[in-house]
Amino acid sequence: VFERMVFCLGLAYANFIENMERTKKPFNSLLGETYELINENGRCVSEQVSHHPPITAIHLETPHGFYEGHTSAKMCFSLMGGLKISVKSAFQITLKETGERFEIDYMNFHVKNLLMGTPYLLFSDRLTLRNPKTGESAYLEFLPENSFKGKRFYAKGAAVTADGQKKIELYGDYYQAIFGKRVGSDKEFEVISKSLLMPEKADWQYNFSLLTVNLNHLTEETLRNLPRTD
Repeated sequence: VFERMVFCLGLAYANFIENMERTKKPFNSLLGETYELINENGRCVSEQVSHHPPITAIHLETPHGFYEGHTSAKMCFSLMGGLKISVKSAFQITLKETGERFEIDYMNFHVKNLLMGTPYLLFSDRLTLRNPKTGESAYLEFLPENSFKGKRFYAKGAAVTADGQKKIELYGDYYQAIFGKRVGSDKEFEVISKSLLMPEKADWQYNFSLLTVNLNHLTEETLRNLPRTD
């Protein structure tokens, strides 16, 4: 149960870990523009439903379940703090086999060095995934820059019971990979890794992820079903 929850948390974080180096060319869709990915693993459809404020709606279906919801952001700029982005979202993951449904609360983030130097992202607060039916949850807490044993980008968290008892510990460099370990065990497992999501020579393609470079890819089946006007 808790391992399923942890890997669902990894899915919720996947669209952030793959975008850490996209500050030079952010992905900003036009209002009403849709992006689709359809392959043997499932189908993903996203649409920019509002431009001010920016709101994106997403629906992802695989043989194992659904990831769906919408997200918007409130931005605040300061010369010292850079650009702070407060995320307002309503997302959920539903597993087909077990019927479990998890609600997601996303963390906030900052864009540093926006005026001078190389821009980069910092996360703050928590990414939380919870089962509203059982009260069980999993979370990642993003620590301040360089605050944990000299590690610049570090996150830690856990999967916990409804009464707060830890079952799995989570930790890692949130720019690269997050790992998990059951309480009382020394065996480590990988929850999510940036290396799994990026194509070869990604820096030649604005650091777009595998998902991004395949969006709106025209397969033979898609071409057969498109009207000629498209």
